[in-house]
Amino acid sequence: MLSTLTLYFHLMLNQQFLGDTKQIEAIQAQIAKRYPSYNVEIYSYQDNDPLASTTFLKNLSKSRTGISVLITSGSHGYELLMKDPIQKLIKEKKVISVWVGHQDPAGLTKNKGLFDIVALPIHIIEDKPILTETFKTRLVAMKAVPNTLQEKDLQPALEQWNKDHETNNEGKDEDYPTNKAIPDSKDGGIGIFLGGPAPKPDGSYLYETLKAIQERGFLFGQMAIKEDKPLFIVNGPRTGKFYIESPDSKDPIIRQFNAEKGWIAFEDLTTEQKKITVNSLAKLSAAQKEEISETLAHAHATPLDPETKAFIEGIEQSGLDKNRYHIFDFKAPSSKYKQPKRSAYEAVIAALYNCKDKSIACYSGESISYAEIAYFIPQTYAFETGSMNSGHYNALRRLSQDLHMVRKLDFNKGINEQPINMSEKLKSTTDKSQQDAMQIANALEPLLKAEARKQQKVPQS
Repeated sequence: MLSTLTLYFHLMLNQQFLGDTKQIEAIQAQIAKRYPSYNVEIYSYQDNDPLASTTFLKNLSKSRTGISVLITSGSHGYELLMKDPIQKLIKEKKVISVWVGHQDPAGLTKNKGLFDIVALPIHIIEDKPILTETFKTRLVAMKAVPNTLQEKDLQPALEQWNKDHETNNEGKDEDYPTNKAIPDSKDGGIGIFLGGPAPKPDGSYLYETLKAIQERGFLFGQMAIKEDKPLFIVNGPRTGKFYIESPDSKDPIIRQFNAEKGWIAFEDLTTEQKKITVNSLAKLSAAQKEEISETLAHAHATPLDPETKAFIEGIEQSGLDKNRYHIFDFKAPSSKYKQPKRSAYEAVIAALYNCKDKSIACYSGESISYAEIAYFIPQTYAFETGSMNSGHYNALRRLSQDLHMVRKLDFNKGINEQPINMSEKLKSTTDKSQQDAMQIANALEPLLKAEARKQQKVPQS
């Protein structure tokens, strides 16, 4: 009798790119669901951890029998795969490598040997025939975005958030707002999901000025007045993270805070402070990283980052009553402090969902993973930002014009003047939130069967 084979999942996550992390988790979940005859063990890493390769090797050594599946995502995951130690491990340990992205990084086809499965949005594949020619059946065309968010998780997320924050309804100071419970709104609300600086396929970042962000806040304030609905604003780990003046757009300097001086202006940074960049931070030990992280955006004790604050200033200038907007500040995880859930993302979606036919969701266009909100909130809009590259614009065009999941927000029109085609949207969203992840799981079948035969253990799919 054949013994059950084990699937060892190695998930290369990144806490700065939560959308990519959610994609990886969705893919892993669907693979496990698709092949229930396998046992499952999961190892998670941070792909910017200098010890990721070492830890990966240790975990591979533990799993001498069974099948190892490595799942990476985004430009940061691709950069990890470019490193010699990782490439050597994939080859020597016969690891099945799955990479998923919103855009195709430079050199993707040239490095085709690193991937067993590549998943990209269908509009990118259609625009670049060389991708199909290169990867053939190993290429998965995603119609939307793999996601983990499910209806059953929404209400528990809202209840947990409000339980964690029910005693925090009074902030200590306007510059140090304490996250609050989410108030009920019988007439629905407008959820605003902010993004931040985002990389292009070549790894260089695009930014927005504080003035542009402030102007957008003003427009949202006017929208709230016109629609007579409260604003629920959620930022994320990328919001306000970098200095726009960074000389190297591929390795930007990370914004820093001083308890006495506040947020440090770029021109006031010391030579040592200017060395705190994305790449240098990734090379630090866990202890060094923990110490520095307490001075960065979204740390436990730092106030609203300058970008979020500029957005709020714009809302204030619109004349919207202060009781009609609520900011929920993302807080990075910290081993030094016991803190509740770090993001109100799911909880705010739940609050909107409770009045979904009256609510409106608006998300930053460069945060493609936010498109999953459209599965739950009928009126979901994406707003353009200066951080969007051509891939983001193409994704928005597909999501809005082909799938009718969302619509590009036009501030010059009222919401009633830019309706979403709900009948077409239903065709794209009904029972399809897990479709892309399942496609990737299906594409793995011949690879898993081939590896199982080698080990003479062939579970039924």
